[in-house]
Amino acid sequence: MYIISNRQHDDILRYIEMLCKGLPNKGAKAINTKRLAMKLHRALAAKQPIQKDELTARLKIPSDLK
Repeated sequence: MYIISNRQHDDILRYIEMLCKGLPNKGAKAINTKRLAMKLHRALAAKQPIQKDELTARLKIPSDLK
């Protein structure tokens, strides 16, 4: 599991979109790459941002270290 900032999340989604737009629609390799990239895009887009309080609770960080 990795934690990334909201900005990084948005950048990754944008880069995946640019990759898909730049790939040709010719050949099985390009089509599969585009299909898998869009599958990843949908999975990442479905993720919701985590608030700081929720993150510390999930990571079980003691309150004196916050």
